[in-house]
Amino acid sequence: MAEPPPAEPAGREVRDRLSLWDRRPQPAAPLSDRQTDSVLELKAAAENLPVPPELPIEDLCSLTSQSLTVTLTAAVPESTEDVLLKGFAVLGMEDERIETAQQVSDAE
Repeated sequence: MAEPPPAEPAGREVRDRLSLWDRRPQPAAPLSDRQTDSVLELKAAAENLPVPPELPIEDLCSLTSQSLTVTLTAAVPESTEDVLLKGFAVLGMEDERIETAQQVSDAE
């Protein structure tokens, strides 16, 4: 797996994207310096957040290697079946079985 690029080029990319909104002479949505700084601060804060353990496996697969900064072994349940079993247990449906989509809509 390739290493993520250093933080500075990523910051530059965000600044470049922000500048597209603030182009002169007819900006689509002009940002004040404070607004631009706030967006950059939010981006920096979001980069350091761990992946929540509740995140479904399918969502983990959609993350890019740049956005995923933690090891997957800590966040990924052993299997999708584990996730489903735990979900059924929380709902008190450990011994029930859903075989068709019709059963799901009937239950609602």
